[in-house]
Amino acid sequence: MPKNNEEFRMRVYHEHKEGGVKEHVAIIKGNVQNLIDNVVRIHSSCTTSEVFGCERCDCKEQLDYAFDEISNASSGAIVYLDQEGRDIGLAKKVAAYAMQDEGYNTAEANTVLGLDVDSRNFQPAIDIMHDLGIKVTRLLTNNPDKINAVANSGIHITVRQPVVIDTKSDYQSKKASIFQHLFDFNVERDVTPVPRESAPSSSNSTAEASSESTSSIAQILELSLAKS
Repeated sequence: MPKNNEEFRMRVYHEHKEGGVKEHVAIIKGNVQNLIDNVVRIHSSCTTSEVFGCERCDCKEQLDYAFDEISNASSGAIVYLDQEGRDIGLAKKVAAYAMQDEGYNTAEANTVLGLDVDSRNFQPAIDIMHDLGIKVTRLLTNNPDKINAVANSGIHITVRQPVVIDTKSDYQSKKASIFQHLFDFNVERDVTPVPRESAPSSSNSTAEASSESTSSIAQILELSLAKS
């Protein structure tokens, strides 16, 4: 996987849970036990954007941004979670897209379909970060739930760096309104957990998951992805 003229390593993890096995991936540059400039992005999979080029969301642009930031740092990792459509799956995500075409926003569409607005649990990402030996991070995120999951795990967030995509400002404004995402242009240093107010409900509480893991993560494969 040639990427930005850099050498990356890939670790594949299995999460065993009711209903089957999820495959998560850590894409790693350098020594991620580095205590100085260690960039991490926790990123949920988005087939529609990252594979098929759908322009409805900002996922591909955020992933590209993360690769650029890590390429310019001494070390870092993208923890890529098998959580399509905020973990409702591709088929239900496409059904939600159809509802959005009728005028519902992303949260309303899920609710009308009887789905959680956000079903994700970020404990697998924390387990992977611990497995990699990550103790400090410059965290690339706008999501308070990701901030809280990492901050409550014992990993020190030296900097919380927003991921602002100028070409998707309307979409990111909706995420700020619905999910309380933080789209400021200023980095935060020595970050602590973020208070949450009236966030959309989910059956998998990130706060609860950060203190008690309900998943089983096992590394199954590591590959070198050096550019040939």
